[in-house]
Amino acid sequence: MFKPAATDFPPVFFDTHSHCLIKNNIPDLPSIFYRAKAAGVKIILDCAVNSNDFFERHRILMEQKGVYLSAGASPECAGGQISKHVETLEQILQNYIITAVGETGIDLFHHQNLKEQIILLEKQLVLAEKYEKPVILHIRNAYPEIIPVLKNYKIRYINHCFSGNADDLYSMLELGSYISFAGNITYKNSVHLVEALKLTPRNRLLLETDSPFLSPAPFRGKNNEPALLAQTAEFVRKALGADETLFTQIFANALAAFNISTPEFL
Repeated sequence: MFKPAATDFPPVFFDTHSHCLIKNNIPDLPSIFYRAKAAGVKIILDCAVNSNDFFERHRILMEQKGVYLSAGASPECAGGQISKHVETLEQILQNYIITAVGETGIDLFHHQNLKEQIILLEKQLVLAEKYEKPVILHIRNAYPEIIPVLKNYKIRYINHCFSGNADDLYSMLELGSYISFAGNITYKNSVHLVEALKLTPRNRLLLETDSPFLSPAPFRGKNNEPALLAQTAEFVRKALGADETLFTQIFANALAAFNISTPEFL
């Protein structure tokens, strides 16, 4: 497993999208968080897959310094009980402190029930607007379908794990969205993502792991974790021909995207 060298990178990174409890990581959490901090990853946003997973995530992670939580229902939840997911999400928004709504969106790679996905998405956008929360978007093979929906709301969007082309990028930027890249940008077949990265304004750029998925090269095929964000960050820096001040910009972008004040522990 990756052994981070804390001196290789600037002191702070923000992993804007992680799933800490997926793949039975609970016994390994202390080690995962230790490695993250050693690699300079001081803030982690643990993201929801469905509305019901929030309560276990909150119970286990609420006391972990530097870990923030989102709540929401991803496109896979559109197969049934949409009203229940939305009702649960509003209860969470009313009774718990969360950083964002999501992940939610449209995925036409894994699921073809577009009508139901739009219904689930829009109901969550209504709540995000009502409670003034940013929204983490999961978009897969669905930019033409989702853009018209997003235009109807005044929300700060975070396009998690960007996967589109230049036109999709510009459409998201016109909405004021932040654009987040994950470890798959390091893969040899991801030239299109590098091209999109170079077109992304520096003040709209975010980084994430989407752990335990999408480990950056050369760890592809192994479980990802927040510590490996440093690998992706260094790849991005070199691709952009930037110096290490880029990392400071990206960290500031993440704080702004999720309306987080600089934590005292930094």
